[in-house]
Parts: sequence; structure tokens; C-alpha cells
Amino acid sequence: MNRRVLRITLIVALVVSTIIAFAMSIISFFNTMTLLPFADDFTTRTYIDSENDTMPNSVIESFTKNSDGFVLKYMLHTNHPNPYAGVLFEGRIWDLQKYDRVTVEINPEQCDPFMLVFADFVPGFSDSANDLTWQIFEHEITPRPGKERYTVELEDFTTPNWWYAEMGQKLERSSATHLKRVQQIQFQNHPVVLTNKELKITVSKLTFSHAPLQSSPFWITSALLMVALIMIRKRKSVPMPYHHLDGAESRLSADESLIVTFIGNHYARPDMTIALVSLETGLSQKLIRKVLASRFDKSFKQYLTDIRLQEARRLLTETDRLIADISLYVGYKHATTFTRLFREQFGHSPREFRDKLQK
Repeated sequence: MNRRVLRITLIVALVVSTIIAFAMSIISFFNTMTLLPFADDFTTRTYIDSENDTMPNSVIESFTKNSDGFVLKYMLHTNHPNPYAGVLFEGRIWDLQKYDRVTVEINPEQCDPFMLVFADFVPGFSDSANDLTWQIFEHEITPRPGKERYTVELEDFTTPNWWYAEMGQKLERSSATHLKRVQQIQFQNHPVVLTNKELKITVSKLTFSHAPLQSSPFWITSALLMVALIMIRKRKSVPMPYHHLDGAESRLSADESLIVTFIGNHYARPDMTIALVSLETGLSQKLIRKVLASRFDKSFKQYLTDIRLQEARRLLTETDRLIADISLYVGYKHATTFTRLFREQFGHSPREFRDKLQK
């Protein structure tokens, strides 16, 4: 193929690829659903862990809606074994299955960690008159200073074990029907928060949308075609001057930051392995081991265990959560494994550690 024909072919391909990428980006941008808790006509109600007057239960101190969103102020009590409080919106049926992600906008300076929860009606299983039979999908939102928007993939929302235990069975269900008939959107306290202290949940907007990555392959193709067009315009090869790069140490520093950041953000995942870190960061397992050994003098397993146990010790010190809950929260499915590792690390069991703190 001569140069002229090749250029025409590349130009046509570039135009087609760019049009497709642009169209997909526009469709993705406009195919969104935004919920404004302060403006939309929802049925709204707050809830707490117990309505039994003989037992001190958690308290909803106030719930207000204004142009900035809603503000829920509440306090959890320690007398209830699993204290909780929250607010829910209902009165509509939301089909969230056609979206990929949800973006939550909050006031980070006036918001404590909370759980975003969807209650999904399961045809043939759920009872329309009993919202406890609606399948729960939840994900935690942990505010950071100055960050107002948090985006979560809908596929990352999971059904908690307590719901399966409450229903008495493990519901087998096709992923194609997940979040198809959402009856409630709930905002509830994070399972690991302080008790007997005023807490806040402040939310201004929920936006459901498609992931922009759907158009990425076409944008990448367009970029590669553009590079190819530039290259074939050159009539002759021109030697390129260069100098040796003295950047091995900087590269190691960048890799170290990538590895430490990923593990630090995801250490609580029960499926955390060096293979997962390699897959998500694009770095080889050999390099990950080398970085952790040279920087921290630890293997991957030792480094992960240290982080989990340090967080577990903090939670034992600062909260009154059950030890079994803390074990699950930091990434251990079995409390016996957690207890054994904790004893090896600190010389005493989690129970003994907490008992010493209380003396």
C-alpha cells in the first residue's frame, strides 16, 4: 500500500473512531439520574435500632432538609448490642441496574462515616408489606477533609451477612436483576463509629451514571491513529539525541508509593493477595516483594498483617465494637485467625488487650 492510500485509510479510520468515541461520551454524560434529597418529593422517615421503651436506644436528635441537602444528627447508645440509626427515602421504584456507578456529594466538614444502602425488591421472594425481606446492598462512605464527591461502582455494593442470616437462607439470584427494583435508599451509621457522641450525616446529591471508560478504547484508537498519521508524514528517519537516564531510585520511589497506597486503601479486603496488588497496580509480584523487602524489611504477608493488626488495635482502643466485627472489618473472615495473629504480634489476645485498657 503506497503512502497516499495509507494516509487516506488512516484518516477515515480516525474520523470514524473519533465520532464513535464522542457519541459514546455524550450519551454517557446525559444518561444520568440525579436525586436531590432536599428538592425531590420523597417519602422520608428516620429509624433507630429499637423502639422498646424499656431499653435505652439510639436517638435521632434532628433531621433537616434545605437547599444544601439533608442533615441527620443522631447518637448511638452502647446498651444495644448492634446500635444503628439512619434516614431513608422511599415512595418510588428506582431501576439502578442500568447504571454503573453512583456519586455521593457531601459536606466533608460536617459528615461522619456512614453506609449508603439500597433496599431491592426481589420478585418471588420479597414481601411488599415487609421491607425486611427486601435485599440489602450497602457500601461505606468515609469522608476525607476537603473531598466532597465520592464515586462507587454499583457492582461493589454487597449484601451483608446479617441479612442472609435474618432471612434464613442464601438467596440465589442473577446479577442481571440486582438493583432492578430499589424501593428504599438509606443513609445509616457506619458500623464502626463512636457511641454516646453526636454524629452527623450530611448529603446534598446522589448521581447515578455510566462509567466513562466505555468510550476509552475509541479515544485510545483515535490517539494511536493520529500518531500513525504523524509518523508516515516523515520522509526520512532523523537520529534522536538522548542521554542516559539516572532515574532508577525515582522509579523505585514511584513504585513504592503505588504499592503502599493501594494496600493502604484496600487492606481490609478479605481477598487481598499479592496477585491482586499486581493486577491492580500493573507491577510484577517480584517487584512488589522487592519494594516491601527493601523499604520495610517485610514480606507482603508480614506487611499486610501489620497494617490490619495496627488498625484492629486502634478500633479495640477507640470503639466498643465486638471483636468478631473488628476481625471482619480489617479483613479476616475467621476470628480465630485474627486472635492468633494478634497474640503473635502483641503478646496477648484482643480480649486481653481490651480488658487491660478498661482497668
